[in-house]
Amino acid sequence: RQNILVLANAPHPDVAAFNSIISSNKNYKITTAFAGNDKISVSDFDLVILHNLPSDNNDVTAEMTIIRNKNIPVLYVEPAFKYQTKRHWYSCKNIVFIPAT
Repeated sequence: RQNILVLANAPHPDVAAFNSIISSNKNYKITTAFAGNDKISVSDFDLVILHNLPSDNNDVTAEMTIIRNKNIPVLYVEPAFKYQTKRHWYSCKNIVFIPAT
């Protein structure tokens, strides 16, 4: 089974949708955590989905360093206006950006 982490800035309908869709497939194990509240090791996962992160309230620099060093694929889901602020993360491999609703 592939281990997937949804790491979110805060509760959101998108997070619930990811949980519902991914958990319905027996080949995936999904874990949902909220930045700043849950202690989780991103190195334990095969894919990390970052929802509205990094944010003004939650710095995920440490997590991004682990993701980059371990070459873990990342899916960003965030508002389109924040794309320009992510230039420093473009050096990471396996990144996909999807605008949040």
